[in-house]
Amino acid sequence: MLPPILAYHLVDSRFDFGVTWITPRQFQRQIQWLAENGYHTCALSDCLSSQKGAPARAIVITFDDGYRALLPRVLPILQQFNFAATVFPVVEYIGKQNRWDYNLFGRRHEHLHWSELRELSAAGWEIGSHSMRHAYLPGLSARELHEDLHQSKKILEEHLQISIVHLSLPFGRGNQKVLDCARELGYRSVSTLGQELSCAKTNAESSGSDLFVFHRRGVYLHDTLRSFRRRVQAPADSRREHARQRAISFFSLGTIIWKALPRIFR
Repeated sequence: MLPPILAYHLVDSRFDFGVTWITPRQFQRQIQWLAENGYHTCALSDCLSSQKGAPARAIVITFDDGYRALLPRVLPILQQFNFAATVFPVVEYIGKQNRWDYNLFGRRHEHLHWSELRELSAAGWEIGSHSMRHAYLPGLSARELHEDLHQSKKILEEHLQISIVHLSLPFGRGNQKVLDCARELGYRSVSTLGQELSCAKTNAESSGSDLFVFHRRGVYLHDTLRSFRRRVQAPADSRREHARQRAISFFSLGTIIWKALPRIFR
């Protein structure tokens, strides 16, 4: 059995339009609840290497996009409880603002710099790829997809001097073409959000597969401590949690369409 895998995006005290963020106070309460109830974090790589399944009360915490607010808002809270996480930066926007995203009223957030990614790595965090430009990967041609996943992996490895084996799909979506390309390029896992992707074998019990698909559960602004507890404790095959995540992920279609318009009309 895999442990619950949580997916966060932005943790910040500034108001942001949309639901894919939470406040530092919410995050503090959630992590404190995990610690008080005996949970401990493990890495995605631990899920790959474990042949007997996750130990009791294990949980994986991941952050998509790699916003700079992770350093002041998240790292101290996790360190307080001896927790660590995985971060998936958008490689072309490292050290830049999130102009890949569609933001109402022009609200922008800065991404982590290279030095800050190194700091997180030194603090025990895993680092993976969230693609080069946060493109909708199933919409790319085979050549574009290969270039995106290859370059994002290569650049991260060259700058950080670590192996990059985990890929988080932008918008949480992919298809078999994306899985095949990721496997070919040496990724060992692909993380989704709201999509039940599968390849030949998809979890840590499938020891014969060289690519694993991790299905995560997003944590959002509207989550109360009660709903957060339910998210953590729900069984892996919970239809309620799956339906909830699919409904929330549906609203990312607007950004996907907006980003696709230049390709349609060029």
